[in-house]
Amino acid sequence: MNSSFEEKKINLYKQQLKEIYANSGIIKVLHGEELAVYWKYNQSRSIESSVERKEYSYYDSTTHVYLDKEESYVKAKAYFLENRHIFSEGEVVIFFLRFKEEYFGLKLLFDSNEIAKMTYNHQVDLLLINEDLTKLLGLDILEYVIEVVVIAKV
Repeated sequence: MNSSFEEKKINLYKQQLKEIYANSGIIKVLHGEELAVYWKYNQSRSIESSVERKEYSYYDSTTHVYLDKEESYVKAKAYFLENRHIFSEGEVVIFFLRFKEEYFGLKLLFDSNEIAKMTYNHQVDLLLINEDLTKLLGLDILEYVIEVVVIAKV
């Protein structure tokens, strides 16, 4: 795709995200290289064995049957929201989302109620990282489980 066209498309998407989330206290919409440091933090920290991790299985290994994935997802999302307290009100965070086949990060001031609304209205995977790279809250759908990862450096 033409880089000029691609750049215009991304700028249009950023503008649309600013309009959609206008009431969420957005500081900036990030894309591409702007997100690299946060992706790296997520990739390196979330695989460590020392992080708090809770899994919600949607596969019964004894009967080899898939269970209701939606039920597990609802429980995982609830657990994700229960742990949003690791962030302080007004703390700068990056909320990752997929919008029109592209990944973006909404840099915003943490507001517990706004994050709850965004979480319920958002796609399958969820990721919230503070700007200082000391806290991470993520929800990922894996092959047989939905995993919630909580990292809060004290």
